[in-house]
Parts: sequence; structure tokens; C-alpha cells
Amino acid sequence: MKILYLDPALPETTSGNNSTSSRIAEHWRNLGHAVTSLPVRGELPESEAQVRKQITESDLLVALHAKHCHSILKIWHDLHKPVPLILIVSGTDLFEPLLESGEVSNEFRWACEEASRVVTLAGGLEKFFPASREQEWGTKTRVIYQGAEPVEWSCQEYDPQQAVVIGHLRVVKDPLLPVRAVEILRERLSRDEAALKDVQLTIRHFGKMLDLTLEEQVEAAQEQLASGPLRWQWNGPVSETGIRQVMSSAPLLIMPSLHEGGANVVGEFLVSGLPIVASRVAGNTGILGEDWPALFDAGDSRALADLLLLWNQDEGFREKIYKAAKNLAGQHDLRRERQRWGDLFEELGGSRTGN
Repeated sequence: MKILYLDPALPETTSGNNSTSSRIAEHWRNLGHAVTSLPVRGELPESEAQVRKQITESDLLVALHAKHCHSILKIWHDLHKPVPLILIVSGTDLFEPLLESGEVSNEFRWACEEASRVVTLAGGLEKFFPASREQEWGTKTRVIYQGAEPVEWSCQEYDPQQAVVIGHLRVVKDPLLPVRAVEILRERLSRDEAALKDVQLTIRHFGKMLDLTLEEQVEAAQEQLASGPLRWQWNGPVSETGIRQVMSSAPLLIMPSLHEGGANVVGEFLVSGLPIVASRVAGNTGILGEDWPALFDAGDSRALADLLLLWNQDEGFREKIYKAAKNLAGQHDLRRERQRWGDLFEELGGSRTGN
């Protein structure tokens, strides 16, 4: 089968879209299919005639992020939908319009209407579909959890004094929430040094500065929280290899996002049995579950501070998170992810392996 993939990932970055795109294309090729990636960011990447030719010569169209792919999807529609369409739901694509206006975008609504199947990267996202479409779209929605290769680490070597945030600095990721949590813990330490005398925690944030409105606050936090028992550091962007090296020391992952569609890094930590504390938003709970032992309400810096203190001081709490992560590791096995894609292709009339 010939698959044409509409890829919104920005080149030369380490975003979640890049990781998703490269991994799923590899799955499809391993299943025996021929994959052509067409980079998209709103404007046509090639002439319309070339795009039309690529669509008609394909057996399947897969799009990640309805808004970025809209111009190509309109051409597909004008061709009378010659091949099936799979829409992969991006968290930004679904949730940003919902947060701004309370409704999904016109592009998202149109793509879900026209798609043969809708794929989400976390469970339960269909409840955010418009009420009039929840049942109809839900019947063609499939959950495919993102897989990863596990990272080797030793439970004898993990350091409860280390935590990380992995993600580019954008407002929607609420990157300054851990800063506020550290400031709260510092304030508590100044009031009751005896009670918190053994507390030591360093949070390192890895990611590119994508929102320049955050720059001054990040620089101030860098200066104010650089030393002492409670610290926060921005380490800038890091490669995939660098991320795996960071993970090998078994730090706690902090996921403070205001919304998520099912972050790749969550699967990377879970498949390795590594600990996570996360905001209680759909894309996180759709992977971790509502009963995950370390959830806090989005934007609640005091709740995050409480969880970080527990993580640092309470071995029983740490063991509870490790056990929960171990229980979900199989959910993010790469072979299971590939099998789910193969099952989906079979549903659409294609063979599990390419023709």
C-alpha cells in the first residue's frame, strides 16, 4: 500500500510532532508499506498539480493536525476523496480552539467529518468532540498509544532530588509552573527551616524558547533559583539522544501542560517504568489514568509543590509512582503500537503488509 503522509513537523527540531512523525512512518514501512512524507504548514509545499498527482497515486492519506493540513485536504476533497483519510488528532489542533472559544475549529470539524478514521494518542478525547458529533465521530475513532524503546536505569541509582521538564517553552505547556512551585517550597523553607531542612530538589527544563514573551521571566528565574537546596534550571534544547541520557538517571518527569493530546515523552518515560507527576488534563489522564497517584489540577502551583515535596521526602509515595509506571509500560511497547496501526489498515481494506 502507498501511504501519503501529511507531516506538520518543523525540520531540525525535537518537537513531539517530529518524534511522532518519524516513528509512525517507520512502523508503516516495517509493515511493508511505501511511505511518502509531504511537509505541510498551511501553504502548499509543492504545486497543486504535483499534490494532486501524489494523492491520486496513493492508496491512503494520513494527516497529523487538521489545520496545518487543511489546504492539502481540500485538494483531496476536490478530487472526490479518491483514497481513505486517517486524521491523527494533535492536542494543539483540538484543545487550543476549545480553550479560546469553547468550540473546535472549522478545519478540525471538517476533517473529522470527512475522515474514514480518527486516531487519538490518548484515551477519552472523543468526549471533547461536539455533542452533536460525539457518537458519530467516536465510532470511527481509534486510540493508538505512542511507543518507545525503554531506557536502561538502575533503581539503586535513582536520585529523588532530580526532576525534569522536557518540552519547548510555550504558554500552553505552562513552563513556569514548576518555577512557581519551587518558589513556594523556598518560601516554606524560609518559614520553617527545621521541618524542611533535608529537602533538596533541582528541576532542569530542557526545551527551546518558542514563546519570546516568556524570555524575561525565564531569565529572572535562572538568576534567582540558580543555587541553594531548591533550584530550577533552563538547559535549552536537547537532542533525542540527550533526552535518553537524561532519562537514564531516572529523574521525575513533570508534565505541567494546560492541555495535551498525548505527549510522546509520557510514553517514553512509562515504557521505561520511570516516574511522572502530571497536570490533570485529558491528554495526560488519557494515558496515565484518572487514578494516577501524582496528578495536580492544571495551573495549581501549590498542588505541584506538595507533590514535589512528597516525592522528595516520602519513599512510599515514590514507590507508588514507580509501581504505577511499571503497570503501564506495556501500553507503550513499540510492537504493540505497530500492531495497532496494522489493525487499522486492515479495517480500511488494506493488508497488514504492503502490496
